[in-house]
Amino acid sequence: MSSSLEDLVNMVEGVELPTSQFSGVSALRTRLLNALVALGLQSGGGSGGLTLVENKTVDSGAATITFSGLDGDTDIKYRMIGNCLVTTNPSNLALNPNGLATNLIRSGLRINSGGTGNLNSTDWTLNGDTLGATQCCFAVDIFATKLIGAQALRRYFVGNSVCLNSSNQVETLILSGQWLETTTNLTSLALVVSAGTIAVGSNIILYKYT
Repeated sequence: MSSSLEDLVNMVEGVELPTSQFSGVSALRTRLLNALVALGLQSGGGSGGLTLVENKTVDSGAATITFSGLDGDTDIKYRMIGNCLVTTNPSNLALNPNGLATNLIRSGLRINSGGTGNLNSTDWTLNGDTLGATQCCFAVDIFATKLIGAQALRRYFVGNSVCLNSSNQVETLILSGQWLETTTNLTSLALVVSAGTIAVGSNIILYKYT
C-alpha cells in the first residue's frame, strides 16, 4: 500500500526535468523510500510499521523528560530514539519505566579508545562510562506487555547508543536489560539525567509498533 509520502515522491520523480537533474531526483527517491522502510512508515519486509506516539524537542532544560499516557499491555512494544545533550560532567542518562529506578537490571558492552568493558547494573542507564557535558544518541526497543494470552512474558529492553564520555572518548554501547516488575502495566517512560539537565535542543521520539 502506498503512503502519501511515497505518492509525493512519485510525483516529484514524474516531473519533467533536464537529464542532468533527473539522476539526482531518482537517487533522492531511493533514499527517501529506504528511510521510510527503516522507520517502519512504509510497509516492507512484512513489518506492520511504527506509529508515532510523541516527538519531544526540549525547549527548556529539564532533569526528566516523561512520555505519559502509555498502555504497554495493549501497545506491546515501543521504540525510543534520542539525541540528548547534557549539561553536567559527570552524569548518567537513564530510562525509567513508570518513572521508577527500581526492579531493573542491565547488561551490555561498551567500546571506546581505552578498550572494552562489560556493563552490569541495577538500572537502565544508556551510557557506559559517565558522560561529560556532551551528547548521547540512542535507539532502544522496549517490550512492554507482561502477558500475551495466557503466556507471561519478561519485559526486556534492547538497544544501542553512542556517547562522549567524561574523558572525551567516543563510546559505542550494546545494551539490554529487564524490568523485573510483573504485575503493573507500563504507563509511562521517563528519561532522567543524574546531574544537571537534559539541555535545550535535545530531541526524543517515541513510537509504538502496530
